[in-house]
Formats: sequence, structure tokens, C-alpha cells
Amino acid sequence: MRPIITGFLDHDGTASFDEQIELVNKHNIANICLRQYNQKPLIELKDGEIKKLIATLKDQKLKVAIIDTNNKSYDIYDDRKHNDTLDEFKYMVKLADKIKVSHLFFKLPKFTNVIEEYEAIEKRLIPFVDVALRNNKKIILLPVNNYKANIYAYILKKMKTNVLSVAFNPVTIMLNDEPTTTAYRLLKKRIGAFMTVDADHQGTPKLIGYGKTDIIPLFKKLLRDRYA
Repeated sequence: MRPIITGFLDHDGTASFDEQIELVNKHNIANICLRQYNQKPLIELKDGEIKKLIATLKDQKLKVAIIDTNNKSYDIYDDRKHNDTLDEFKYMVKLADKIKVSHLFFKLPKFTNVIEEYEAIEKRLIPFVDVALRNNKKIILLPVNNYKANIYAYILKKMKTNVLSVAFNPVTIMLNDEPTTTAYRLLKKRIGAFMTVDADHQGTPKLIGYGKTDIIPLFKKLLRDRYA
């Protein structure tokens, strides 16, 4: 399977879906990512809006590569928020079925020590993994809470499931004071999405290759490792 070039075209929530379609047509894009529809989170869409979204995708012959569940990173010991998040995830999986997408972005819960609290982490993640498995879906973990690459690597190794992978964001990793090439070495076998972004050490966005993330060497490593 070849890598898919995709991304969010909503301009951080300001662009309507029609405006996103204009960008799709302008740049000849075949796949997009979705986290909202006309400034509304996907989970809040009514049946009519979902039908209109599906019809537009079909009319434009456009595929959705990933949807963002927009889940909040809750305290790992909060049962109520865990159950609410799981219910929302189940709904998003059903929506993913309707728009024919298999990958969903998801944020880990909040915890302090990945080794000491691993049992609690696993207990929380297993229900999400089970839902994904039953519905032929994949979960891509978004960077959150300043968790370093070794935390994601530890969880992914211990969980032993191909349902889980991680979104590799070189800017987030750099701002965590981690060498991006070291983080890549830790995560390279479990990267579900690679974010093509660059920035300076203050987090100011830069043109690709003009920042401090070493993104060009990372691209070369992706090619070497036949990323797919």
C-alpha cells in the first residue's frame, strides 16, 4: 500500500466544506482528513448534514483518509469521562463506516508515569481497541500532553496490536526537546501518519526544510524504510 498524501483543509476551523472542496479541486487532491463539517464537530452532525456530506464526497469522487474523533484527554482514573469518551468513540466509528474511512485520530488519557501506571493505561485503551477491531478500524494516536516518543513506543510495544499506531509530528517532538531522528528510530515501525510540518525552536511555522526539525533527513529515512 502506497502512502496517501492528505491533510485537513479547514484552515483551523474557519473554512466551510464548500471552501475545502474548492481547495481539493484547485490542488487535485484525492483524499482529505475531516474533523468538522461547516464549523461543526463531526460528532454534532445531524442526519441531514451527514447525508449531505456523504453526497458531496460521492459527487466529488473524494475519499476521506482520516477522521479526528476530537476526543478530550481525560484523567485516566475518571470513570465517567472514560465511559463518555468510549460512547463518543463508538459513535465516531459508526460515522466512519458511513463515510467509508478506516483510520481515526485519538488522544491518550492523562497519566504521570507510563511504567507505573501501565495497567491503568492498558485497561482504558483495550475497550477502544476492541471497538476498532470489531469494525475493521485503525486508531492513530495524536501527540498530546507533551508525552515523549518513548512513552508512545512503550505503550505500542506492550499493547501488541496492529490497531494502534502514532501520528509523528516533528514539530511537537522538537518542542518536547527531543531529537526528531531519535524519536523516528523509536517509532518508525508504528507510524500511522507522518505530519509534514516544520518550525523553528520557538514553534514559529517555517517552509518545509527551513525549520529546525530535520524534516528533510526524516523524509530520507522514510524513503529508506519504504514507509507505507
